[in-house]
Amino acid sequence: MISKIEQDKIKKVLGSKYSPVIIDRLNKRKITNTKGNPYSPESIQKIVTGKIENQRVELEIAKLVFETAQAKKKTEKEKKRLLK
Repeated sequence: MISKIEQDKIKKVLGSKYSPVIIDRLNKRKITNTKGNPYSPESIQKIVTGKIENQRVELEIAKLVFETAQAKKKTEKEKKRLLK
């Protein structure tokens, strides 16, 4: 289950419109719901807000947040280097 602190981190790193970003990642990794369909924005919101638990999707979200945060740090570092 995703905690309130984790929710805040997800929103901070991925933005307030996080569902499409997460869905894109899940689709690329061929992670579908129990019916074999792509996740809906509503399902992602329920997972992120902790209303439903889905360990596989939660792990992918954690990986996505980590990778996105790392990429942002790298970009910021490069930008600072170039603008000196």
